[in-house]
Amino acid sequence: RIDPQFVEGYFRTGVIYLEMDSIDAAYKHFNLVVNIDPALPKGYFYRALTSEKKGNIADAKNDYIQTLNLDPRFDRAKAALNKLNE
Repeated sequence: RIDPQFVEGYFRTGVIYLEMDSIDAAYKHFNLVVNIDPALPKGYFYRALTSEKKGNIADAKNDYIQTLNLDPRFDRAKAALNKLNE
């Protein structure tokens, strides 16, 4: 049976879509991840990456900030947010 709450599956599929440059599909999967498990920092981080690629900078910043709220040591999120704030 397929488990609709299987966060890791949605996350991995999102990464594959991101690597294939299917940004809209990747965003949808990372959005599912954060809706299913809102305490998972990497879901927000990767959703931020896709938002940034789509040109939605305000959304990307919000998700990078949420990533850091959940995990203040998430260095990739710090670097990405700093880059957007330059």
